[in-house]
Amino acid sequence: MNAISLSQAAALAFALAAGLAAQTEAAAPLLIVRSKEPRWLEALAHRYDTKVPEPAPRDATEFVLAADGRATVRAATALPGTIAATIDVRPAAWMAHDPAVIASLHKTWGPRLDVFARQFGMRDRMGRELLARALEVVRAVERVTATVDSTDERSFDLRITLHAASHSPMQRWLAVLQPQAVPAMLPPGPEPALMLQLSVAPESLAGAFEPFVEQIAAIGGADADEQDAAEEDLRAFARTLDGTFALCLHSGGLYYLTGLRDAVAFTARATDPKRLARQRAQLERQRSEAEFTPAAFSHRGIAVMRSRVASDAIARLLPDADELVAHGACVAGRWLQLGRIDGDAEPMRQAIDALLDARLSPLSPTVPEAPPALLVCEVDLARLSGLLAPRGAEPSGDGAGRRLRLSLSATPQSLQALIELR
Repeated sequence: MNAISLSQAAALAFALAAGLAAQTEAAAPLLIVRSKEPRWLEALAHRYDTKVPEPAPRDATEFVLAADGRATVRAATALPGTIAATIDVRPAAWMAHDPAVIASLHKTWGPRLDVFARQFGMRDRMGRELLARALEVVRAVERVTATVDSTDERSFDLRITLHAASHSPMQRWLAVLQPQAVPAMLPPGPEPALMLQLSVAPESLAGAFEPFVEQIAAIGGADADEQDAAEEDLRAFARTLDGTFALCLHSGGLYYLTGLRDAVAFTARATDPKRLARQRAQLERQRSEAEFTPAAFSHRGIAVMRSRVASDAIARLLPDADELVAHGACVAGRWLQLGRIDGDAEPMRQAIDALLDARLSPLSPTVPEAPPALLVCEVDLARLSGLLAPRGAEPSGDGAGRRLRLSLSATPQSLQALIELR
């Protein structure tokens, strides 16, 4: 036998190493959950016909779902500090291992989602299409890791990281997505119940928006023969935005402020009679009544549009009202909109004054994210409950003094969420 060359030996070694790595990856567990509280694992253990050991392990308990589908619950090494639980799951591998679950989802939820979609005026089988798209996103997630950090039963930090599969559509989307460190500002008002800020760099906005254009157009009620035109309209709409958006809900109403790159084009689209007629028809298919008045009144030389929408959905959300009246206008290069149940236009005039006179307040007083977050949302649970309660109802006391905060950030390979409850 002739001796193999050095290059052949290197190639063989590389092939063996690659094969071993592939086998190791394939053998990686589908799910690992580690917890200081064994009772948190009981539902998982029951689902996979296994049991939590008795007596419970002293330091931590671990549930493991192996690559072959076998589940075990066992003692684990102690979790550090105030970490209460950790989760490590491989969604793409799990879906490949158990295709029957995916088939069951399509069979059970596809028809239900179609019914739900039709109630909102969407085209036939739109619910199934959205479910299929959601499952495609899950397949693009190679790994999800989560950590629960808790010092007591009333507060926690939940950190979740979604790791995109290599060369997947999700990874390409993350590579495009970039935040911008622009603090959100709104006119001053009462203490907010809910605040939300979205900040995407203008140069990455079109690429970040593109994967969702088809679904947004369909959700908006576009028929098959209108789909291409609706998609192009959405792309033109995205080009008018600068990537910043702020929303605030308080006792004075629901404010939102959209930053614009092309205020003239955005305003023309927002007030276009043909587009408003299509929107009115779409709302009517949803059993809602709508009225749009593009130039209801003027304040300091700025035309203000008035919109009124009445529906059962509003009545279910707001016990004392069945309609919502909004006023919108382009002010100082931004689109300002204020929705109220009483239709009073005076708060809109005051908000226009605040923008023109540069009397704005930061949306959130919290420390800015490092790196900057794509999205930040803060909720005062007691105030939100009070706003949604029927007029004259006694405060429930639920959520008194408690705040929920969500921040979302990204790297070219992952999407990271931090949820804090205090």
